[in-house]
Amino acid sequence: MDVGSRARRLWDGARRLPRGGVISVAAGFLVHLSLGIMYTYGNLTTYMTSYLHVRLGLSVDYGDTTWIGSVQGVAQGPGVLLGSVACQRFGPRLTILAGSVLSSVGMALTCLTIQTSFAATTLSYGLMCGFGVGLAYTTPMVMGHEWFPHNRGMVSGLVIGGYGLGSIILTSVQTSYLNPENVSTEDDGFFHDDALLDRVPSLFLIQGAICAALQLCGVLGVRRPPPGHGEKLSEETEVKGDAPGAQDAGESLPEKQDFTNGAEADDPKAWRKDLLTAQTLQLLLGFVMNAYSMTMINSFWKAFGQTFIKDDHFLAMVGMGSSVFNMLGRMVWGLVCDVWGYKPTMVLFSGLFGALLFTFPSTSLTTQGVFLVWLWCIFFCASGNYSVVLTGTAATFGPKHAGQIYGVIFLTAALCLPLVAYASEVVFEQLGFAELYLVAGGMVSVGLTATLTFKPRGHVRDEPLDIEPDSF
Repeated sequence: MDVGSRARRLWDGARRLPRGGVISVAAGFLVHLSLGIMYTYGNLTTYMTSYLHVRLGLSVDYGDTTWIGSVQGVAQGPGVLLGSVACQRFGPRLTILAGSVLSSVGMALTCLTIQTSFAATTLSYGLMCGFGVGLAYTTPMVMGHEWFPHNRGMVSGLVIGGYGLGSIILTSVQTSYLNPENVSTEDDGFFHDDALLDRVPSLFLIQGAICAALQLCGVLGVRRPPPGHGEKLSEETEVKGDAPGAQDAGESLPEKQDFTNGAEADDPKAWRKDLLTAQTLQLLLGFVMNAYSMTMINSFWKAFGQTFIKDDHFLAMVGMGSSVFNMLGRMVWGLVCDVWGYKPTMVLFSGLFGALLFTFPSTSLTTQGVFLVWLWCIFFCASGNYSVVLTGTAATFGPKHAGQIYGVIFLTAALCLPLVAYASEVVFEQLGFAELYLVAGGMVSVGLTATLTFKPRGHVRDEPLDIEPDSF
């Protein structure tokens, strides 16, 4: 097929996309754009910790403020599970609205709490904001899956790509607003500049307003597909497969997949049986080990960089670039998962992620450019965890209750985050950055082992899906 014919085919396929589905996916992208505040913590923690240590005179360091990010993750877990249940009962818009209000208000309240105490800051920016993010997290992707059931990986990547892009925008806002003069940290590792510290509280009001505006647009756009939408797509796919010339052109269309199983039965509690399967445990281990390692990277990368790089604007640029690769990685790995299936994709990016973590400490002996490239590659590989595991859950247990099962996986991971925070603090304070990243690489290796032993359930294929536009 020549380039012109393929371009016309792509254009015709794009024109046939359901308008409501396109709007819903775009709206989900906007919601996740606002939720990307979670991934700015690695950049923000240096300013927050400096404010608490210098301005309030508290005896806190970067190991202590890791707990704020960990509490965010812990609160996000039950939020994800409750959001999946609430979406079924109250609908997608109310669920996303509730999460949006909690996250934006929690962010804005931090303007006051950071001037009060470390504990109050943890409650507003950690607990309240984290729970709100979790509540709104899964619903946009699940709605996208319902609109485009044959392209779950791509939809997950597109929606959750906003999560990465949002951190780019907010990281830029943070550094340009707080540190326009590119002030460096002092020898103790903290910022002492009065003008910089004076601006820290008001930053949270600005972030809250930006996120609220994005979330409002997202809430208005997310919607369920009309009844019978999935059956209509299957019928159209069968007609295209039987059309004259379809096979002559060398194009194959996906077979209709049967996702009818225990989790797809009419019994709303049937999905709980799937929680006791080996596949759920393997999905859980693969997810949590990567997520825990990413938590360590996200909390400490800038503090590590500041030990040998004294240019705050350069580090901010590194953070924004990391967000770009975080966004691209979610999209790319989602597409790869559609083509290769869950297991090969998970093995590939987990193996690369682990190798990069084991070698990351050596970047302190090289140049700024090597540090930049290594960190960007880390974020690109690790970001696949969030689009691929949800897609793998839907492919393994069916789409109807994938949100609940993924919510349990997310919740289980979140409940163990305090242990990770404690371990990170102990390793960092007793040993240092190098050993911290070696531990993170070892955790990824455990998850990789679980993924290598993963066996798909027999009634659902773990194989490529067609990602041509006219397979939507």
